[in-house]
Amino acid sequence: MSANTSADAAERTYLVNASSGVRTLTLPTAVGRAGKEYVAKKTDASANVVAVQTTPSQTIDGAAPPWNIRYPNECLTFVSDGSNWHITAESIDLPVDDVRDVAISSPSDGQALVYDSSSGNWVDEAVSGGGGGSILIPVTIMDGQGGGVHLWSGMPTALTEFGPPQTTGISFRRVVDLTDVTQARISLRLVTRSASALSPELRVQYPTDESTWNYLDHSAGPSVGLGGTSGTTYAGSWANLNASAKADVILRVVGINGAGTSPHFAFSVQAR
Repeated sequence: MSANTSADAAERTYLVNASSGVRTLTLPTAVGRAGKEYVAKKTDASANVVAVQTTPSQTIDGAAPPWNIRYPNECLTFVSDGSNWHITAESIDLPVDDVRDVAISSPSDGQALVYDSSSGNWVDEAVSGGGGGSILIPVTIMDGQGGGVHLWSGMPTALTEFGPPQTTGISFRRVVDLTDVTQARISLRLVTRSASALSPELRVQYPTDESTWNYLDHSAGPSVGLGGTSGTTYAGSWANLNASAKADVILRVVGINGAGTSPHFAFSVQAR
């Protein structure tokens, strides 16, 4: 489709071309359609969004519409619970917008380009190859997707580990070798923001003796805020690992300053 459209009972999948401008896909009422599923995919590479709307007063994942599909080939699945709509699956390819020519006079094994957020450019960095050295290319070391996004119902103000019961039995503790890692950060898909006024955050900790937990930088990082804009994807700042964290450690994710709110999100922990 390349024009504003209202979804109907006959169609399930909508491929939306927004190259000529913002396009709106309006879902039918969720009432009386429990289990009904619609799929929407943005097929063009423009900066125009596909705005998914609902019947007035109905929500998408607890948030008021529109729900904007922003990226080329981003695809979302919406399912009715009989009253409102929920996102049950998402596929997204984040674009690399700022790759520029980098002159490498004498390339060597393991050399790579690394994104420098301070300049907005990709720069030449050396990564040691074949047996050790710092990991400069971000890799996922802890995947908190767990098959989908998670609702932290009544997130406490006090520092609390994220895991059962709020994750339906899924534990996010992982054993990870951080020996050659220098930095870590948390990447977040925020479905529904926390409305807490206390700067709610997710953070990552590791133990030194199976009972005493500390942050990877021995301060409060890495961390990422949960009070951002609903329906957005972003990452926290890179945290420099403390020397004692550069070992074979157990990682856990904790939350703080939730003030009883209920954020809805998916996350991963990256290292380099």
